[in-house]
Amino acid sequence: MLSKDEIEGFGVRALDDMLQITDYCPKGADGVIVAVAHDEFPGNGARGFAGGCG
Repeated sequence: MLSKDEIEGFGVRALDDMLQITDYCPKGADGVIVAVAHDEFPGNGARGFAGGCG
């Protein structure tokens, strides 16, 4: 698994919490990329993920 520094080396912002999106994008965001290196969220799909975002 990559560290935050390694992820940000690709030119993207790595967040510890999805609620931090509003800190960096106060006007909103057009999209969010979520990548996990494990099987913690199998079968949730987009609706399951969206339900966990607040």
